[in-house]
Amino acid sequence: MPLQNNQITMIDTLEYNSARKRLFIPEYGRNIQKMVEYCITIPNRELRTKTAEVIVEVMAIVRGYSIENNVETLHKLWDHLFIISDFKLDVDFPFPKPEPKSLNYHPSKPAYNTDEPNGYRNYGKNIKYLIQAVCTIKDEKERQKMAILLANHIKKSNLTWNKDIIPDEIIIEQIYKFSHGKLNLPLDTILMDSQNVYALNNRVDNSKKQRLPSPPSNKNAPKKKRKKSK
Repeated sequence: MPLQNNQITMIDTLEYNSARKRLFIPEYGRNIQKMVEYCITIPNRELRTKTAEVIVEVMAIVRGYSIENNVETLHKLWDHLFIISDFKLDVDFPFPKPEPKSLNYHPSKPAYNTDEPNGYRNYGKNIKYLIQAVCTIKDEKERQKMAILLANHIKKSNLTWNKDIIPDEIIIEQIYKFSHGKLNLPLDTILMDSQNVYALNNRVDNSKKQRLPSPPSNKNAPKKKRKKSK
């Protein structure tokens, strides 16, 4: 079936986001930005200023702000209006016009700790401190003994928070890696049995469950009279 004229016009005016202008502040939406773009084109400065004031009121409604007796919020909205106009709006601002350089602030990226081996962070800081403490033990037998306890603790943590069972060899290799080779357990070291760990976790969970306290008895409540048997 051939397209009608109104359908052809609709297809011609269809816009894609990739072809549209970039939203300077997406939280206000595209309609606000179009209002601001129209406001820039108004030749009369007085009318342009009044239009900007109306746009600020609409921006407050969109964001759910209350601008009545709230100078700080009103100041922020006028700053956002100036940003949305790409710093091109020439109106009588009720506040000092912000400088573009002060508004184009991009926070620096957080510094991530790259010293720790990959996969270490999921164990948390406590495991890190425990590994460091075990590495300082001078007696070799005692150090190996504590390393086995540490490996069992890691296995218990894995089984507590993960459904998959990690082989003991991987845990031993991780301890060797995290300790930079200072804790070297044999690969055939026998750790806690997984079923025992599951049973221990279930026992701990059951012990945390407390019975609901019984409601307090009302001593002053009148006692029900028993019916005499005939």
